[in-house]
Amino acid sequence: MAPGVKRGTTEVVMKLGNTSPGGVHPWAIHLGQCGADDGVFGAPQDYPPLRVGADGRGSSKATVALNTPTGGDYFVSVQASPTNEELTIACGNLAAPTT
Repeated sequence: MAPGVKRGTTEVVMKLGNTSPGGVHPWAIHLGQCGADDGVFGAPQDYPPLRVGADGRGSSKATVALNTPTGGDYFVSVQASPTNEELTIACGNLAAPTT
């Protein structure tokens, strides 16, 4: 998560590995922590699905029309598939940048 090219935007890059080849996974940054979701950072449509290659790795990049946060709690959530978004297959709390 970093400031975007345009003022007032945030760029987010998601990389996932060691997963089933060919998978398509919705994902998003959320406010809060895993298990205590306070909503999506931006809008769900800001986050293109992550597509997994034959090597079991995938990546996706999102541009969110919000200023990059400088504090607070955030986490990334990855769902099983576009037809099974209720099932979270990965969740990770984001740590503040170190100086």
